[in-house]
Amino acid sequence: MKTFLLIFSILPHLLLAQMEYRSNPDDSTDVIEMVIIPPDLKADSVVQYIYNLNPNNSSITYSQRFGPVNLSNKISVNEFYEWTKKHCIERVGERYFYDNFRLNRHSFKDDLFSEIYEIRYYFFPPGFSYDYQIISFKRFVFMGLDETQVPENLPDCMTESMSCSFPITREKALEIAVAQVVKKRPLKVYFSGLTSEYKWDCRTYSESHWYGEYFTIDARTGEVSELRQYQRID
Repeated sequence: MKTFLLIFSILPHLLLAQMEYRSNPDDSTDVIEMVIIPPDLKADSVVQYIYNLNPNNSSITYSQRFGPVNLSNKISVNEFYEWTKKHCIERVGERYFYDNFRLNRHSFKDDLFSEIYEIRYYFFPPGFSYDYQIISFKRFVFMGLDETQVPENLPDCMTESMSCSFPITREKALEIAVAQVVKKRPLKVYFSGLTSEYKWDCRTYSESHWYGEYFTIDARTGEVSELRQYQRID
């Protein structure tokens, strides 16, 4: 009986959203906060969970916590949220979505007085511990317009399986940069992150930071772009 009561008391917590934190490998103070969402959790429960993380935080406004109240009489926030998940799953698959997508904790509507809703996901390609794409959906309902804006950088695994394969991680990209760009020259490599086209945005620089090259490395193929040289003149 005690075991049953224990499981019953824990179950609601297992069904709640959970926070996840990922640190920048180049700067441990740079931490991303995101929400892992169980498949069946509704939008109002997600937002209430986010608000309850720190209810005294003045930066989290009333419009970011909804509670049981739908802020717009023009759209259903929960329907829009469910639609964004469905759209993602149709393109990448259910397992891939729940394994690699996280919810931006400051997502959903930010402005109480507008009718623009935004739901943002972090997409971490498999094997990428920190680097990500922001997958953003927007819904506009104002001045007679009703439009949904879908993200152009959401890959489509269903029609092109290779579009969801990203074998060139940050570590492998560094190896490629050292072998194909640096080539034993006295230069170091800096990564700015992923571009919207899933290419590593890189540059080399000298010890004095006076010169170097800009280039990208394709996270799908490892292809290195043409080098663009730069040199400080100050």
